[in-house]
Amino acid sequence: MLKLTNKGFVLADSIIGLIIICSGILILLTNYQSLNNQENLKIEDKERMHLLLNRVRSMDKND
Repeated sequence: MLKLTNKGFVLADSIIGLIIICSGILILLTNYQSLNNQENLKIEDKERMHLLLNRVRSMDKND
């Protein structure tokens, strides 16, 4: 059997801690990216609504 000394436990603990921290950072980055994509979609929707309103206004002027 492999005996772990105190140094081995500290090393394993620090590696596990690094894995947890890295996965947390990845989760935060993916959440930020999805929020950023949602904001971009909102801006595109506003632009589409603006174009539609302009089109409707020009149709009203022509009638």
